[in-house]
Amino acid sequence: MPPESVSTVELRFLWLQRFWALLGLALIVFTWNLWTPQTVFPQIPFFSFLVNVPGAVDWILLVLALTGLCGVLVFRRTKRIKLSLVVFAVSASLLVLLDQHRLQPWMYQFIVYAVVMVCCSARSAMAKLRWLTVSIYLFSALSKFDFQFAETLGIDFLETLVGFVGIDPVGWPKWLVAAIVLAFPAFEFIAGIGLIWRFSRRVAIGAIIAMHLLLLLILGPLGLNHQWGVLVWNVFLLGQAIMLFGWIESQSSSIGEEDESVNVESANSGPAKNVGVSRQEQFALVLVVVVLLAPLSVSAGVIDHWQGWEVYAPRSSRTKLEVFVGEQEQFGEDVKVFLSSSEETEQFVRFDLERWSLETLQVPINPQARIQFAVASHILDSNNLRSFRISVGGISDRFTGAREWEVIERTDRLKMKASEFWLNTKVRRLR
Repeated sequence: MPPESVSTVELRFLWLQRFWALLGLALIVFTWNLWTPQTVFPQIPFFSFLVNVPGAVDWILLVLALTGLCGVLVFRRTKRIKLSLVVFAVSASLLVLLDQHRLQPWMYQFIVYAVVMVCCSARSAMAKLRWLTVSIYLFSALSKFDFQFAETLGIDFLETLVGFVGIDPVGWPKWLVAAIVLAFPAFEFIAGIGLIWRFSRRVAIGAIIAMHLLLLLILGPLGLNHQWGVLVWNVFLLGQAIMLFGWIESQSSSIGEEDESVNVESANSGPAKNVGVSRQEQFALVLVVVVLLAPLSVSAGVIDHWQGWEVYAPRSSRTKLEVFVGEQEQFGEDVKVFLSSSEETEQFVRFDLERWSLETLQVPINPQARIQFAVASHILDSNNLRSFRISVGGISDRFTGAREWEVIERTDRLKMKASEFWLNTKVRRLR
């Protein structure tokens, strides 16, 4: 498109798409093993009929996904950019179907964004992406108003943050620690709300920028030293906040409105045609509404925690695997390093599923009992273990932190438990 025919909103939208594509490439690079047909960590397809799909399919889809992102970066014509977005959305979705672990929260966000950008005009897409962004902050914050966050991860955040200035919160009154920890999600929630209206938007953008800079400090190499994928996603969220909300025209009263400036020639070319809302726009609207409302169903088990934007929310369901201490020698040396002493008894050793995922795939394990159960079951089966204890825990109580646990100690109970889950728990058979 020649520059003189590009409206202000379209030009901004083009830069947003390029930023999205660049950070998407970076996220895939930093989590590379996750997208390949690797065998160092179990792959759990969404549906059992996909367990025999050969690994060559993953390579083809990965190349297509990368090609789609590169196309968004280099093309200027709208049709070519939209074709690139379609290629990415389809190939990335198929990659996710082959392994539930790949549905990281950022990949979920990127796929939804790609569909919206394909189906909508620049102005309509920007408005929809703003609402999606607001929902991420609101539901992420709400998931942290929780006993578990206040007693565990929130304290880690606090200790790391004040540790930069040489302060140790140990010995502080418990009520003060809890108040400061819960101030983190309160800050995120208020900032998310503030993005909606013009009178509070500038302050809210500043708050969002400050929040992500603090998170980068806390989670970065000088703090908790989390994986690069986590840090890059925070960079994307920071950048998109500026590009989506900092670019709204001053006269816009809410995030759904924007003045689309055009040149004099296009403005005087005649009255606009009333073409109505296309089916693509309608589809995008339905998708956005579903994504906006979906987090309300997390507690009912309809969608997974990450798709409800429950990130850094330790209230999530989970599975623990413990193996009889006498059988630990049956593990190979490559996985034996993930065994540690059980917190409850000396008769068992615990297999650290979280650390296994972090060190082999450079991503946190999906905080979903179903997926962790599938991984734990595979460990037992592949190592022919018969003396074990798998504990499947539900979502913790928001006010007490208590959660119900189901303990499984017999092989026949594993199949019965697997049948209770809606989605597949069988591992892909890759060679």
